[in-house]
Amino acid sequence: MSGLSLLAHVVASISLFVGAGHLSIYLRRPEHRIYLTFALVCFGFGAYNGVAVGVYEATSPESLRYWLRFLFLALSLSTLAFVWFVSDYAGGRYSRIALWISIALLPPIVATAFGIDRLLWSGEAGFRTIELPFGLRVRQHVVPRGPILTYQVLPYLAAVSLAFFAGQALRRTGERKRGTLLVVTTALFLAAGLSDAAVLYGIYDFVYLYKFAFIFFILMMTWSFSGEVLSAIEVRAALAQSEERLELALEGANDGLWDWSPPTGEVHYSPRWFEMLGYRPGEIAPSFSAILDRLHPEDRRTFVARRERDLLAGDPFDTVVRMRHANGEYRQIRVRALVTRERDGRPLSLSGSLQDVTEPPY
Repeated sequence: MSGLSLLAHVVASISLFVGAGHLSIYLRRPEHRIYLTFALVCFGFGAYNGVAVGVYEATSPESLRYWLRFLFLALSLSTLAFVWFVSDYAGGRYSRIALWISIALLPPIVATAFGIDRLLWSGEAGFRTIELPFGLRVRQHVVPRGPILTYQVLPYLAAVSLAFFAGQALRRTGERKRGTLLVVTTALFLAAGLSDAAVLYGIYDFVYLYKFAFIFFILMMTWSFSGEVLSAIEVRAALAQSEERLELALEGANDGLWDWSPPTGEVHYSPRWFEMLGYRPGEIAPSFSAILDRLHPEDRRTFVARRERDLLAGDPFDTVVRMRHANGEYRQIRVRALVTRERDGRPLSLSGSLQDVTEPPY
């Protein structure tokens, strides 16, 4: 086995191991879709490096074209997962762009999956030996790309551009650490891609870097996620203790308690909240939409606008809305909350109380 084949094996193994870890997190907490998309990125890149071993060890033009076909297929699929991961990493705000890039990836996926040679290759495959410093030699494959593989560069550049601008947007909105991490790792990936492009166009001869550079993205993102998980565990532990004390106090004051987690979309309601609206505990789904569905139509838009504004600014949330009781009548409910943030400033939860302030009939 050559040195490049061994390196590809190592990188593939690391990628698949990391992907399996994030997939296990997603299976335990399926509301966190970002762990699924990141796992798919890891699996796609792991497959890409696994197939690269076949490319490095090909002994004939036919076997070289066979392995290259699946190499480009794995690359297209990992790019597909990458754009959706970037969208999730940025809070889902780029889902429409991710959809268009996904559509742009369909032609190379179809052509490589079904082996449409007239679209993939424009000439015969072959090999050449590159002389490197210190007497090293590397055998390089040479296959003239056809129209589909030439076109394939466009959605790749779009995916990298999306990641770069998403990172910049995160930096501007106060998430400097996460934004910087995405920009830096994307820049490394882009530099490796430009290096490979220079090799393909004969600007210089050297070992392809693209197959190995993305491992830095995987490792740095994994480090970022581990920090976020530890931070969330610490904050959640402290929050659970304060919520328990607060719930006892609010229940004694005849107020309801609620807690909304923006990262997961989960909402916790105290038993008094259900009672206030005429429901049994657990009868309403634990989601923020359960509150929105019971708001008076005239109050709903204002309530959502206040929630988004206060989440960004970190101001106390205090408003009175009309909320539909189980008997169909509307009650005046005062909703109060404070934003709890993670170490990097991202909102972790919106927690507070609900108080029935409906004036009694005379």
